[in-house]
Order: sequence, then structure tokens, then C-alpha cells
Amino acid sequence: MKTGAKVWLWIVLVLGALGLLGNLTLFLANPLIAIIYVAASVLIVAGCAVVLFKFQKLGFYLLIAGYVVNGIMNIVIGGAIISGILGMILVPLITYLVIKNDLPNMK
Repeated sequence: MKTGAKVWLWIVLVLGALGLLGNLTLFLANPLIAIIYVAASVLIVAGCAVVLFKFQKLGFYLLIAGYVVNGIMNIVIGGAIISGILGMILVPLITYLVIKNDLPNMK
């Protein structure tokens, strides 16, 4: 995997972990919504870690699933709709673009 891809995945991993910590605070306001957001954040962090450390396609699919769930939740609850849509599309797209040459070699 190229250095640029690793840097991008580390950025996504760190921001996903920070998002996970932020989503944990939602338990005080609305536990049901918090569970969904925390699950999406776990998918993002786990997926990124699997791509980085295990070099497996499953991680990429987990990452996509996490961002799609997160984006849908933002749209449904009327939160940050634009950033939800952008996050749901752009982060998986950029991730695909930086790892597309490595995808055929992943398990």
C-alpha cells in the first residue's frame, strides 16, 4: 500500500475514533440514537483498522457501511444534512481512489 493511502487511512481512523468518543456523549440525550451513531462509528474505526493492519477488503466494506449509516442518520434526524451526505459519499470515494490499486491484492 502506498504512503498516501496509509496517511489517508490514518486520518480517517483518528477522526473516526474522535467521532466515536463524541457519539458516546449522545447517551445522555438520546440513548437509541446514540447506539446507532456509536455502531456506525465502530464500523468506521474497525473497517479502517482492518484495511490498514489486516489488508482485507472487508475493512473497506465496513468503512462504507459505517459512513452510509452515519449519513442516513444525519438526514433522518435532520442534523447536519449536507455534511452527512458529503461524508457518506466523499470519504468512501476518496478511500476507494487511494486504495483502488491495492483492492485486487486484498483478501
